[in-house]
Amino acid sequence: MVHPHAAIAIVGPTATGKTALALHLAQKFHGEIISADSRQVYKGMDIGTGKDLPKDAVLELQNIDGFPEPLTSYRTQGTRIWLIDQVNPDQEWSLAHFIQASQAIMKHLWKTNTLPIIVGGTGLYVQSMTSSYETASIPQNQNLRKKLEHKTASELQTLLQEYDVKKYDSMNHSDQNNPRRLIRAIEVAEYLQNDTLKDTPEEHISIYWIGLKKSWDLLEKDIRARVASRLTQGMSDEVGKLMHTYKDWSLPAFSSLGYRETRDFLEGKITKKELIETWALHELQYAKRQMVWFKKRPDIHWFSINPGEGERIRSDVEKLVSDWYDETYATH
Repeated sequence: MVHPHAAIAIVGPTATGKTALALHLAQKFHGEIISADSRQVYKGMDIGTGKDLPKDAVLELQNIDGFPEPLTSYRTQGTRIWLIDQVNPDQEWSLAHFIQASQAIMKHLWKTNTLPIIVGGTGLYVQSMTSSYETASIPQNQNLRKKLEHKTASELQTLLQEYDVKKYDSMNHSDQNNPRRLIRAIEVAEYLQNDTLKDTPEEHISIYWIGLKKSWDLLEKDIRARVASRLTQGMSDEVGKLMHTYKDWSLPAFSSLGYRETRDFLEGKITKKELIETWALHELQYAKRQMVWFKKRPDIHWFSINPGEGERIRSDVEKLVSDWYDETYATH
C-alpha cells in the first residue's frame, strides 16, 4: 500500500536515461510517471523535445478531481506517463498550470495506491511539486494585463506601492524597473486582495530523489549524437509543419531547443552544419544550467551513467528505492 504522501523524483540533465529508469521503477513499485518537462507538454512537438515514447504507447484522456480539464496520459508497458501532449503550442501553459495538474495527479494516484514517479529536467517544475509555490498558482489576469501593458515603469511602481508596498520594497532594483515583473506583482497583489489562498497546513511529502549524470565528455558526445539523430528522424518536417500552422514564433513553446534553430535552417539563414553546431551548443549550455540547479539539492542520490552499465545502475537504484519504500511505509 502506497503512503498517501510519498513519491520518487528522477532528475538530471538531458540524455541520461531518466524516462527508461522511471518505466523500470514504475513496473517494480506499482507507479505511474508524471512528466515534469516544460516542453513535452506541447502537441506536435515530438522529435525536438525528445518525447521518445515507446511504440506501444496509447494516448488517453482522464477527468480527475482538482483540474478543470481532462488530463493526458500515455499508457505503456503496464503504466502511464502523464502530462505529455497536454496543450497545443499556442495555448497557455505555465508553472501555475503545471502545479495544479501535477498536484491533482499525485492525489489521484495516492487514492489508488499508486506511487507517483516525477521525471524531468525542468528544475523549477520538479521543485514546485515538492515545495510551496503559492503565488505561482495564482492565475494570470489577461484583462488586467491589457490595462497595464501600456503604462510606464514609473506608473507601475506607483500602482504596486498602492497595492503592496512591502512587496515593492522587497524587489531588487532590476525588478523594480522591469515592467513584466511589476505587472505580475500587481496581478498577484490584486488577486490576494479579492481572494484568499487556502490557508491549510502544508502536507509533508516524502520524496526519494534520484539523479542521473554523465561525465561531461560523454554527455557532450551523446548530445551531439542525439541532435544528429533527431534531424534524421524528421525534425525538419516537424518544424516545417509547425511553421505552416503557427505564424507567431514568439510563443513560449517555440523557445524549446532546436525549433528556432531548425526554422532558421529551413529559411536559409544558416547551413545544416551551423544548425547542428548551434543546436548542440544550446543543448550543452542547458545541460550545464540543469546541473547547477540540481546541485542545490543535497538530498539527491546521484548515479553516474557509463556505457554498458545500464543494468547495474537499474539494479543499484532499485535496491535503494526498495529500502526507502519499505522504511517509508514501515514508519507510517
